[in-house]
Amino acid sequence: MAILKFDKKEDFVNRFILHPSKSFTSASDGSVTGSIKLTQFPVRTRVDLDDGSTFQQGTRHSLRSDQYAQDGSTTFDEIGAVTDYETHIWYLEGNISGSIFGFDGGGGGDGGDYTYLADAVMADVRNVPIFGPDRKTFEIYRFTPYLETVTLDTTADVAISLSISSTGSYRKNSIRKQLFRDNAGIFRKCDWAYSNAHSINFFTASSVNANCAVIYPDPTGSNATANYRPDSGFTFEFYINPRYTTDGDAEEFHAGTILHYSSAYALSLVSGSSRALDGRPDGFRLLLQLSSSADATPSSITIGSQPSDWDKRMVYSSSDNSLTKGKWHHCAVRWGGLNVQEGTGSFVIDGVVDTNFVIPSASITAPPGESAFVPWVGREDANALFLGNYFKGTNVGANAIAGFFNSIAATNEGVIEIEGAKEALTADPTSFGFTNKLNAELHELRIFKEYRDINQIGDFRGVGFGESQFATEKSGSLALYVPPFFIMEAPAKREFTRPFGLHGSARDQRTPYQVTMSFNSEGFVLNHSNFFRDFVTERYPRFFNLTGSTSLTADSRHANDQLRDDPAMNARNFLILPNDNGNFSPDYTLLKTGTFTHQPTTASLLRRFVNDRSVTDLSIISLNRMLDGRTPKSTGGYAAGGSLYEPAYPGASEAFQFTQAFWNDRIFEEHIEDGVSEWSTVLDSKPVIGSAFEIMVVGPEGNRYNSPSTPAETNIKFYVFEATGDESSNQAVFFNVSNIFYGKGIKPGTVTVSDTNLTGSNNKISIVLKDDGFGSLYRANSPTPNKLHSVGNVFYNNGIIAIKSPHLFQFGSGSFSIDFQGTQDVFNREILIEAPKNLLNASSNPTFQKLAPTDDANETADEFVYITTVLLHDEDMNVIGRATVADPIVKRTTDAITFRLKKDF
Repeated sequence: MAILKFDKKEDFVNRFILHPSKSFTSASDGSVTGSIKLTQFPVRTRVDLDDGSTFQQGTRHSLRSDQYAQDGSTTFDEIGAVTDYETHIWYLEGNISGSIFGFDGGGGGDGGDYTYLADAVMADVRNVPIFGPDRKTFEIYRFTPYLETVTLDTTADVAISLSISSTGSYRKNSIRKQLFRDNAGIFRKCDWAYSNAHSINFFTASSVNANCAVIYPDPTGSNATANYRPDSGFTFEFYINPRYTTDGDAEEFHAGTILHYSSAYALSLVSGSSRALDGRPDGFRLLLQLSSSADATPSSITIGSQPSDWDKRMVYSSSDNSLTKGKWHHCAVRWGGLNVQEGTGSFVIDGVVDTNFVIPSASITAPPGESAFVPWVGREDANALFLGNYFKGTNVGANAIAGFFNSIAATNEGVIEIEGAKEALTADPTSFGFTNKLNAELHELRIFKEYRDINQIGDFRGVGFGESQFATEKSGSLALYVPPFFIMEAPAKREFTRPFGLHGSARDQRTPYQVTMSFNSEGFVLNHSNFFRDFVTERYPRFFNLTGSTSLTADSRHANDQLRDDPAMNARNFLILPNDNGNFSPDYTLLKTGTFTHQPTTASLLRRFVNDRSVTDLSIISLNRMLDGRTPKSTGGYAAGGSLYEPAYPGASEAFQFTQAFWNDRIFEEHIEDGVSEWSTVLDSKPVIGSAFEIMVVGPEGNRYNSPSTPAETNIKFYVFEATGDESSNQAVFFNVSNIFYGKGIKPGTVTVSDTNLTGSNNKISIVLKDDGFGSLYRANSPTPNKLHSVGNVFYNNGIIAIKSPHLFQFGSGSFSIDFQGTQDVFNREILIEAPKNLLNASSNPTFQKLAPTDDANETADEFVYITTVLLHDEDMNVIGRATVADPIVKRTTDAITFRLKKDF
């Protein structure tokens, strides 16, 4: 053994940044994968004991003494098991100590043999229940700001069930007011808002209504012209993503209509020949029907065969598999009449001419031998453009298409009224059907009444029409433009205040969803009119069978659970989804309205397009101040002031502050009585529900106002708002990731959050969200997503994932999975220990002999030593480190050997 002084210059510390991957899944059946245990001790099991115990091997230990009875007759006595273990330990320790120190007279009990006690201890260990920490696991959990239903006592000591602010409500506002503000300017789109970028979503499932359509009114003018009916040339432009396919490999894909104008044109999505590995269609194509051929249902058309029927001769299609499942495609279908390209039209897919077709006619709506539109004999004017489905009907008299825009619909749904051929209509058509619902997502719908050349299509294929370009196009041939953007100018209509219950009168809709339903019953109802404005005509469509039922009966379930029972409401709420088309950039200058200002007032039509600093940003939809500064009852009726971020209620009286609904945000300093020092005494002396809240919000017995615990109630008191005092959007979802999963922080750009079966979609809608590396979440179902279209945020150092888009209010409610990489610092200490030549040549072992290291003929050394261990000592010669080599190392006198010791910490 030799001792050498260590040179500190050979001591190095290295830092390594690791990014371990983590994956967590919560299934709809409640099971989870990817959780992390608090301790790494294995879960022990009871085993058969020699004393004849009846507990079988494999039965997990319980902290409850009444669990896991054997054959329903024997209850495991956990307290007794622990007592036996402690007793045997005490006896074993005592006897061993007595033997060592002679307390037992040197006999050691049974002659110093304590095997029987040791065996008893080992048997007891196997029968001791697991301690709580060994059971504890960490999971990623989802929470929402919804209220919590509890039973509380009124001032009259009457127990009632109602909803109060939950921990989710407070977490939400802590995140909104702290994390969002602290990271504004650091993270992208870090406002309580989401991007104004959407797609129109149609799909078929048993949970949604198939007999529905979005119907744009198009009354025929006195000169027989119609805005959406191009009598000569036309160009239909749109983006489409065929997201959906058949449920099974043996099913036939049902043709779905994109645009239909009766007796003029029908443009549909049909399947191609390509099949995925699961046997279901993954290739698609476009089908165009013109003139009288548009009166044949798309499902009756056989592509590739020469039609013999007169009503199927003007049918054209793009090439087989020209569209791919799950991919965004820009499509343009154009034709200019006989004088343009000699009557040749074409399908243009993603900027490239896909297929040509020839129409030997001057007009698609003129009968043979004519050059202009002539109404069909025995039919009325079409008067409407159908989006997302095919209309099959006679279009005559009481069944005229104009009947969709009757006086009742005008009053309840805010659409314009169209008279029939003979008189005003008061009811919907009775004999018709919508036969071909679309299964795809759309956006950027444009109809031109002219043939657009390839350059015109290409110039604005990847960008929307802004303010100036739109004015140019509108003055030309642009007939319809639906981006779709959210706007505040939407027609007044009757709104839902509770499940299946409409308000008695029409009201203006200024928000993305109906705030009365949300802040009254916690339900979500999409304000679809605000997303479907045709910017050319400034018309709004009718949403036929997409509004919701009033005939179902409300019950005590959560409002959203009830609304999902209604196929029309379900289809309505899925009608708008976040847009993930990375090949397209909207131009938000189209949204400038009124007098543009960078800091709108609380009355401005721009007030919904501001960030958290109240500065105009047309690309986002603010989720603050959803009730426009509604005055809560607890302020005593004082009007709200403040900014667009947060209302302020100056002058709230002390009396009303002291009689608020709940005590968790109460200011007690002014109300502590002399001599009372304990907060608990003050709390216990006050009712949980203050009298003001009971009178104004809860309501007297028999006339309850609408708590989310009683969503069937008819009274409207904005209960959620009154209970929380918060009018920012509560249609949000959060995920809390413990730092035990990620260490110092989540690595930016690695987060993926998925819900493969959005609740209510019957396994049809899958949503995948990813982070852009700058704190913003975007939808990423498409292979080319748009990272600027924000639906939420990730706070990497806090482990918080916030999904703000109200259109994803059900995200993760059934199941979800989260994948990411953490960030962990691992430090490595590297010490170089040198065994120099001419030193360390002898051993203090008395058996040491000087021998040659080998018997090789070329060996020159006549002595050597083996090095087996390297010890590190402090200044007091205490061993503080030890390294043992796997095999002894030979060191000759002339050898210089360096040992590299490493330790992670």
